[in-house]
Amino acid sequence: MGYGSFPGNEKVKELLKKMTLSQTLPQALLLKGERLTFKEEIAQELARALLCSQGAEEACGVCPLCRLFGRDEEGRPLTPPDMLILDPPGDLIKIDEVREAIRFIGAHPMVAPKKVVVISDMDRMNQEAQNAFLKVLEEPHPYVNYIMTTGRIDTLLPTILSRSQVFSLQEPKERDLLDYFGLPGREELVLLRERGLRWSEIPEGEKILFSRMRECMDPLFAGGRGSAVAAVKLKELWEEAGREESKRVLRLLLSRAMERGRSLLAEVVKERGKEPWQREVRELLLKTEAIYRESFSNASAEVLLAAFLSSFL
Repeated sequence: MGYGSFPGNEKVKELLKKMTLSQTLPQALLLKGERLTFKEEIAQELARALLCSQGAEEACGVCPLCRLFGRDEEGRPLTPPDMLILDPPGDLIKIDEVREAIRFIGAHPMVAPKKVVVISDMDRMNQEAQNAFLKVLEEPHPYVNYIMTTGRIDTLLPTILSRSQVFSLQEPKERDLLDYFGLPGREELVLLRERGLRWSEIPEGEKILFSRMRECMDPLFAGGRGSAVAAVKLKELWEEAGREESKRVLRLLLSRAMERGRSLLAEVVKERGKEPWQREVRELLLKTEAIYRESFSNASAEVLLAAFLSSFL
């Protein structure tokens, strides 16, 4: 694949290639960015380059170690025995999974000169799990490189951050994202920010749900009875999704509301006579952003939804 197979962050990608070639990469590296910054893809490419037997700035793709990368019949990633990807499903990386990673770290490399550990969305570790992982950073094994990613750096222990070199990633230009994902329009970027999939991979039912949510946004911010009706409709859509999907659908709803709120502010920022309305939308936007951040905690999805909709009822 290579770094050039996905858009954006060219300066960071060039720096990582130079550091790989000169063997000056930090032992613990943290990629910080939102979902559409391609931080996971960059982490995977960096891991490939570190394990490649050619010692080049990018993985060659043809050496015996590179050929160990791939996917099984069910689409799950296949990696060399000296690479570990810690990316369990769900919103939490459990202490037992961290301990299993520590056991992997403790054993010497099998076929490569080093080991690489990739930890996806490290902010999913609670404090107990982070403290367990901190011990291997405090007493590093010389043959292990750690590549970590996060979208919420504020949730990580300061002691972990002090032992890691942080690389900040930005979301690519909108046009580049639309081309890369093959999107029908910019509105669908909101859905992709929550799902991280190509448009063609998203189930049709979810696209329909997204479209119905979008139809509610203009009346939601219009004020008056229309806002209340739209709020009730959004609650109904959320309930239709089912309890198992409640948190994810809530975040999708909040993301769509934030996107529309920002668009509305941008449209009328220079119009006179609308300052009170602008202040109201700005306050709603700040509240929505706060609830969105809280949706990644253990807070109840139902409680958070009620807090969001109460502003419009």
